[in-house]
Amino acid sequence: MPFQKGRTKTGGRAKGVKNKDISQFKAELKKGLIERLGVFFELLDSPDLSDKDNINGYLRALEFVMPKQQKIEMDADLHTNLISVSFTPTNVLPIKSETELLNE
Repeated sequence: MPFQKGRTKTGGRAKGVKNKDISQFKAELKKGLIERLGVFFELLDSPDLSDKDNINGYLRALEFVMPKQQKIEMDADLHTNLISVSFTPTNVLPIKSETELLNE
């Protein structure tokens, strides 16, 4: 059934209802993760892991704290044109204000 303009709302969130506040949950989760960070690094540095698995573990963990770099490709020729600007003195005094000009 296509959308009909002027139709009354039949579902979804009621008007004026605010988003659930999960800031307390996020704060507790962050606190718990920080407290267990040492255990996490002990697991990554475990002698049971091969060097390859150790490095892959660190790389996978980095994905959560550092943004990935995006590859940008340009398909254009870039030419750099430099503009040279030089100033030569004219020995003309600048006008300070319109009233000074009229008073002279």
